[in-house]
Amino acid sequence: MGRLFDGLAALVGLHPTATFEGEAAMALESVADPAERGAYPVGLGTGVAPIVLDWEPLLAAALEDLGRGVGRRVVAARFHNGLVRAAVEVARLVGEERVALSGGCFQNRLLTERLAAALERAGHTVLLHAQVPPNDGGVSLGQVLIAAATLQAEGGR
Repeated sequence: MGRLFDGLAALVGLHPTATFEGEAAMALESVADPAERGAYPVGLGTGVAPIVLDWEPLLAAALEDLGRGVGRRVVAARFHNGLVRAAVEVARLVGEERVALSGGCFQNRLLTERLAAALERAGHTVLLHAQVPPNDGGVSLGQVLIAAATLQAEGGR
């Protein structure tokens, strides 16, 4: 996700060269118009698992808007809103009631708040970080917990 944020930030004229991890994504979040409700489409492969997200429609729509002179504040918001809609659809397709939001992109307050609200409206229980960070540190902890559970299920090998 980080490279997708970096790419879109560069397309709208923000940080074509990032000097630190997350810089372009933070700039994209900061310029997003909070009143914009439009969303760019994300393609979803709904065949056999895993579900594959296709970013091409999102990027094509963003480039089309930019070519028509739509401002970067609107483009940034539509990008975030598109990610929210795609994630809600993935949760629906997977069929899990509980959805954990984890990973570095969930340091993005706009994305996290909009996605959590949309998931809750769709009937999901949203799990957010409280004691560990949502970035790689939290992901690593989750990997350790999964490995421990797998080992325990296999009889402690």
